[in-house]
Parts: sequence; C-alpha cells; structure tokens
Amino acid sequence: MAEIATAIGAIVNRLATLEPYPADRFHGRGIVVCAGGAQMFVNAYVLLRLLRDRLRCALPIQLWHLGPRELSPVMRVRLEELDVELVDARVVQATHPASIADGWQLKPYAILQSRFQEVLLLDADQVPVRDPAEVFEWQQYRENGALFWPDIMDLAAENPAWALCGLEPRSCTSLESGQVVVDKRRHWAALHATMHFNEEADTFYRLVYGDKDTFLLGWLMAQAPYALVPHRPFIDARCLTQRDFDGAPFFQHRTHAKWSYGGPQIQLPNFVHQSACETFAADLRRVWNGRLFFPPERGLAARGLEDTLAGQRMRLIQFGEPDLELEFMPGHQFGAGRGRALQNWYVADAGEKLELVLRDLQQDTYRFVQHPDRQWSGSRLAAPQNEVLLLPAGEAVQQSHGDGLIADLVAASGLSTCSSVEAEAELLAALRLIDRTKPGVADRLRAYAERRSGRNPDLRQSLARIAQRLSTPPPVTRQVLRATEMLERYYRRTWQSS
Repeated sequence: MAEIATAIGAIVNRLATLEPYPADRFHGRGIVVCAGGAQMFVNAYVLLRLLRDRLRCALPIQLWHLGPRELSPVMRVRLEELDVELVDARVVQATHPASIADGWQLKPYAILQSRFQEVLLLDADQVPVRDPAEVFEWQQYRENGALFWPDIMDLAAENPAWALCGLEPRSCTSLESGQVVVDKRRHWAALHATMHFNEEADTFYRLVYGDKDTFLLGWLMAQAPYALVPHRPFIDARCLTQRDFDGAPFFQHRTHAKWSYGGPQIQLPNFVHQSACETFAADLRRVWNGRLFFPPERGLAARGLEDTLAGQRMRLIQFGEPDLELEFMPGHQFGAGRGRALQNWYVADAGEKLELVLRDLQQDTYRFVQHPDRQWSGSRLAAPQNEVLLLPAGEAVQQSHGDGLIADLVAASGLSTCSSVEAEAELLAALRLIDRTKPGVADRLRAYAERRSGRNPDLRQSLARIAQRLSTPPPVTRQVLRATEMLERYYRRTWQSS
C-alpha cells in the first residue's frame, strides 16, 4: 500500500506543479524519429529516404539520439543530406533534465522537447504507405489533438498499473507507440504524465510492455481526450500494419523484420515499397561501411585540413602495384577505392606536423605527410612496408561542403532544438576564437545555415544573427587577447608548417 501511495502522490504532484505550456518554444509541425547505433541507423536511413525521395514528405524532420557516440561523422553527413536535423538528447538534458537510459524512454522526451508544437513520432523501423503528413489534417486528430493506433492486445483490468496510478481498473485497448500524433499545446500535462511513467521505468516497464502503455496511462491520468483508430492492425509475425480510419494500410511497422546492412532483406507478403527500401539500403552500403568510426582527439589545424580534404579524389601510388583512386568522403570514410585496408581516414596531430592517416576496420594502415607541391608521401604500415604517394586526382566530389567543425559546434550548442540567448552566445564565443585563427567563419556559417536549416526558421535566424555578430569586431579584453595569442601560436606551429 505504501508503494501505491508513493507512486500516486508522485504523479499527482508532478501534474499539480507543472509549469504552463511554453508557447514561445514550440512552432509548427514536424516528424520526430529516435535512433542511434549501427542497426537502427540502417532502419532510420531507409525510413528517411522513403519519406524524402519516394513519398515527397516536406515536413521538417528531427532525429534524436543519446550521446555523440551513437552517430559517427559519416552517419551525420548521410542524414544531413536528407535535410534531417540531428538532436543529441544528452545536450538537451543539460537545460531540460530528465532520467533517460534507453530509446524507449527517449521517445516521450523527444516529443516534449522537440521544437515542434505538433509532432508525429515514428519508430525508425516504420515504412509509411503514403505521405504521413496527412494525419495532421484528419478530422479525428483535429478534434482531439492526439491520435493513437491500437495494439494487438488489451491492458487487462487485473494489471497492477491501474492501482499504482490511482485509476479505476478496466480492460481497454492497449496503444501501439510505433506512431503517435500529438499537439503539445493541448496535451502538455498528458505528455508530462507519460514522461513520468517512463522515468520510473523500473516500476512501470515490469507491468506494461516498454513505453507503449505509458501513453495510455498518461492520457488517462491527465483526463485528456484522444482519438483511436478503430481498426486493429493487420498482423504478421514480423510486422504490424496499422490502418487509417477507413481501414486501409497506412503504417508498416517492421517490428521483427528490421532492415539489415548486409542483406538479404526479409520479404513480407503484400508489403508496400519493398523494392524502393531495398534500393535505399543498397545505396547506404555504397556510402557507409556499416561501422561506427570516431577519429581521435585532434586540434583545430587538423580539423581544418580535414575540411579541405573532404570531397577530394586522390591517387594512391604503391610501387609495384596498380594505382588506386581514392574518394575522401566527408565523415572520414572512403567512397571510391574503399577496400579491406582502406575504410576510414583522418588527420592526426604529430608533433609540429600533421599526418594523414588511413585505416582498415581496426588499425592504421597508411600514414602520410604533405609537401608544398600538394603531394603526400608516406608508408604502408603493414607488410610489405613500401613507400607510398598520394597525388591529387581530379574534381572534388559533389555536395562536399566541409562543414565538419561548424556542424559539430552547432549541434553541441543545442540551437537546432531550442533557440536561446545563452546558446547563441556560447556558439558565438567558440566561432570567434576559430575565426581569429582561420578567418572566414562568418561566410561559412551563412553557407551552412542556407544548406542545413531550410525547414528550421528559428535555427536559420539564430545562425544569421551569429554570423552578423561575427562580422562585427568584439570588444577586446585581456582574456580575449590571451586566448587569441594561444590559438595563433598553435595555428602557426601546426597548420602552416604542414
């Protein structure tokens, strides 16, 4: 009884002390997807390619992940090419704390903290039949402000969750959370109640399957209305096909038929867009090796040289062997020329020099230093340890923008999620220091904003303000001078000497 009283009291107190809906933080409609790690990245990429290239979905999309190690640099590049905003929940937690340990808990948090007022949450292993943007226009959603789909089972009246929530026991349809549509302005309290259940996962996940019925309990606790599609999903052992209000297939949730990197892909009867999704997975294999690679810590000069090399083609000359053309792709990976010994690349700090390092999946395989004539000389680290050369081989790869450092700083600032004076000031300070060592940051920031913030007007305006202030000399203080001198010394020692 004490446990029940404590649980009920915590939920009631959270709702009673809830701050009003912050209307100035959230605007417009958008899609939120939660994914991280190699396996879920494959599924998310196929979903996002389908939305953009096949279904022509024009809604802004955010992909949320838990920490910087869930998405490698090349994975970020592939998603940003699809005009997808990447949001690190760990960065957002610094200003909006919550207890999140896994992807299930992340889903309601991403809904709450995304920059959209109206959110369509999609699991990464979804394949919509039609452009899902239409759900925002359905009459049932417009009347209720929240839309759910039924699961294949019910929440039984005997479930202890009812008592823990202080709700009258009943048998009712469970909600399947692979897709959720909600207007946060109208359901702020219900979302916070749902978030509470997910933060108490050790208690509630034992009683309901993961996060799905936490939405049901949250809405009932807040006494909030919602629309429920009246048709149960079509059931396959590997896929739930959710329907629209007329009963037609709408969302294909591949719960046990996730897309794989290597294939072959699982074939499902009557599945829509199978061929297109297989093509997208094959496209991904050509531009990503299926591994999470993170270069080691390195300085500004090394990062700057990486931005210069990204998108270049180089000719690898190994004496006694055929020449090999290498495509240095953004994100530290090779395109053309990728092979067992040539998977990833980065620039390393090596004393007063910079070294270009090529790797296989586990270790360094080549190291080079650059000469004034743009040639690189070095050695193969595996036997036979021959001398090798790298020479420029032609045109840069299209759509290579060298956004690495700027993209990382913008992501770390959290501006893609929520614009704030503090975040703008922090990003401005970081970019000013870089601009003093490598001028032209304001122009690069404007170009980045033009490419990457097309569906995020708040981010575009924030970056425009920062770029304008970067073009205006700041007041010079003793601390600024000291920091500038330090960076300039480092810059001269590394970048220019290379």
